[in-house]
Amino acid sequence: VYRCRPGGEVEACPGGQPGSCNDRLQGLVCNECPDGLALAEGGCQRCNSSVELLAALGPFAMILVIVGAYFMGNSPVTVQASVTLTASIAGGMIVTTYQILSVFGKLSVPWPGGPSSYFDFFNFLVMDSSAMSLECITGSGATGQYLLQCLVPIIFVALVIFCWAVSHLPVWGRFGRWTIDKAINTCGQILQLMFIAFSVIVVRPLECCSHP
Repeated sequence: VYRCRPGGEVEACPGGQPGSCNDRLQGLVCNECPDGLALAEGGCQRCNSSVELLAALGPFAMILVIVGAYFMGNSPVTVQASVTLTASIAGGMIVTTYQILSVFGKLSVPWPGGPSSYFDFFNFLVMDSSAMSLECITGSGATGQYLLQCLVPIIFVALVIFCWAVSHLPVWGRFGRWTIDKAINTCGQILQLMFIAFSVIVVRPLECCSHP
């Protein structure tokens, strides 16, 4: 016996004959949508074209984050911290706080309606598949969605190495070459910033529900 996925205004599993699902839902416990649709609160919704555009621009956005982290997080250490270093530390603390709030929303605690919706708003910071509509990119299979989430830290490290290598090309020499120690420090900053998100992703397949 499996517990049905909790829905919003419309319950995902209406009962009745085995395999009955509401609002074009399908699969085990009505937890999948057909191709071209994404799982949403209470059912399936059509994939927005902006999701595919964001997926195409994703690597460029990650490179911008890496470049910003490199120059903001590697400023010289002085008695009085620089503005860029202070801003990078404060930004990391803010992201971490919102990630913790998102994790609170996933606890088996009956939160009131207001805080619950507030916690769900930050699900994208822990790379929740439903918040990011990963079905529109990888399809409805859970394996592809989980694989993409697991590859995010590897992609970040690979892009840091790519930026370091590009900075050593003659055409980019006038912009300054990246040093290997600062590149490693940048990897550490990004991985530390996303540590909570990675922890949530790792334990997601181990989540268990009590027998209904």
